Amino acid sequence: MLFQSLLSTRYGQTLALIAFSHRHARAAAALAAALLMAGAGGAYAVSQANASNAENLAQISQITESVEHLATNADPHYAEFSLYRTDIVRKNDSNASLLKRLGVQDAQALRFINQDALAQKISSYAGRNAQVQTDAQGQLQSLMLRYPQGDGLRFTRLSVKRDAAGQLQAAEETGYLQTSPRLAYATLRGSVYAAMDANDIPTAVGDQLIEIFSNQIDFQRNLARGDSFKILYEELQADGEEMGAGKVLAAEFVNRKTTYTAAWFQTVDGKGGYYTLDGESLRKSYLAAPLKFTRVTSGFGMREHPVWGGQRQHKGVDYGAPSGTPIMSVADGTVKFAGWQNGYGNAVEVVHGNGRSTFYAHMSKIAVRQGQKIGQGELVGNVGSTGWSTGPHLHFEFRINGEFQTPDTMARETGSNPLGSKARRDFAHMAQEWREQLDNARAVQIASNS
Repeated sequence: MLFQSLLSTRYGQTLALIAFSHRHARAAAALAAALLMAGAGGAYAVSQANASNAENLAQISQITESVEHLATNADPHYAEFSLYRTDIVRKNDSNASLLKRLGVQDAQALRFINQDALAQKISSYAGRNAQVQTDAQGQLQSLMLRYPQGDGLRFTRLSVKRDAAGQLQAAEETGYLQTSPRLAYATLRGSVYAAMDANDIPTAVGDQLIEIFSNQIDFQRNLARGDSFKILYEELQADGEEMGAGKVLAAEFVNRKTTYTAAWFQTVDGKGGYYTLDGESLRKSYLAAPLKFTRVTSGFGMREHPVWGGQRQHKGVDYGAPSGTPIMSVADGTVKFAGWQNGYGNAVEVVHGNGRSTFYAHMSKIAVRQGQKIGQGELVGNVGSTGWSTGPHLHFEFRINGEFQTPDTMARETGSNPLGSKARRDFAHMAQEWREQLDNARAVQIASNS
């Protein structure tokens, strides 16, 4: 009866063939021929089929098996599914607007987050990713947000979770940032930072790039359209989520068809610095300027005094910059004076050895104290307009044995940190790896942007 009912429709005919074709190949072939002829109005009857085929067909038996129903909401073993969403916290977000955008429809969760001392901070972390898990009805199961701590080593996990009893709990945990190497390439159409933005390279990497090559490339006046750079740097990650940029490991900058290279190397004594890929130290005795970005408003030599008038000798260089701009020590040294000095206002003098000293004046804030050891590039203070000043700027002096010198003399004084024979071998091995990776930077950047 089962076989007869299957033959009653085209659909049934197909099922019949599938059911026994593998076990009775010859019978299936004959049956298929019969069905095709019947469908086309053929003149032959099934009774004319081969006798052996009829015997095979007679052997077909009916098998009945029970089939389990698919789980439904009514099934006690049914598992409720979860929804996961991620979005970036915006500057104007409230906790309510953030939860709404994340698909959370849970008044109890919103009340908890607004009232809990830890959870209520969630919407204040603009720019960070918030991740939520909800059930099908939008009830919050968990919320997670990660943000870096100020030391560059650790991060915080801020979470809200619903426990087995259905109660919400907030917690903070500390984890250590992981580093992952990243390659980047960019061609200049304007500034270095515009090229960074166009290729999704963190601003902190641009700051380091400029500092690394500042004694070789004039980033204020000598960049050209078409200049390019390749960078290998550390990306800081928290549980796989990007948290920012770490140290630049290697870089290549092509400025007006001249190629400059740099690689970070740390010796066994713990001292680190940048070297060309050929192993030559990039460290100079003096930075080219005490500010990262400078605008000379008054040079060294005779000038019209801006306060008292008349021609007077200007014993330093004035750099115009916004109030609060960080001022760096141009070399290692010891603070000889830090305080108020007549018309110079807040001022600092640093001695560097061999009769060399530098002087920083008109600062809004002093960041060092007398007798303190200070390293090249460390903060001395901030640009201001204290003392006899007509506006925010830094007055900077360079002296040799008490004699005032033009800062151009300082910039020409070079120093080196040569590598020993073993360190040079170690560096050469590392530099070869960096060189090979930098060679691939352009292809990697093009692929990531496509």
